[in-house]
Amino acid sequence: AHSRRGCADAAANGTLAGRVRTVVIDGSAFAWRNDALASGEYWRLVTGHFVHYSLAHAVLNLLGAALVFALYRRRFSSIGWLTLIAWSIVVIDVGLLFATDVVWYVGASGVLHAAMAAGILDDLLRRERYAWPIAILGATKLGYELRFGALPWPGAATSEMPVIYAAHFLGVAAGLTWSSWWHVRHR
Repeated sequence: AHSRRGCADAAANGTLAGRVRTVVIDGSAFAWRNDALASGEYWRLVTGHFVHYSLAHAVLNLLGAALVFALYRRRFSSIGWLTLIAWSIVVIDVGLLFATDVVWYVGASGVLHAAMAAGILDDLLRRERYAWPIAILGATKLGYELRFGALPWPGAATSEMPVIYAAHFLGVAAGLTWSSWWHVRHR
């Protein structure tokens, strides 16, 4: 089992692997934490979306990013993708701070949900044949999470790696609003 104390001990002992794991995976110095934000550690508004709870969490997010990349990489320009990521981070941060009781968050799943929602809406607006099945699958996933919690696959949501569903829903809201704006701007 993953242990925060184990990460701290490895980093303190000076092992390179321990330092990398503490910074990239454990992310305690970079995690989105509302108490740290209240004391002026504003970098966490961005860094919390790029550090992960564990190696398994990082791998799940990388697989999600690969799926989004495979489906939608050509949909938007580089500037488009950067503005989508920035917008989704802002929406997720504001939502987590002011509309939820979330006190701690790490990972890219909210941003990935934004990217997927933006791509799906773009496909729907382009009237792509395959868009509706993907949209229905995505809506079913969100409905399942809302009703039952994590999807039933190994390591999805455990006491070791909690899933912050609010970030998923906020990400979808960000992706849909951004994609609507993008579509109007690029008619």
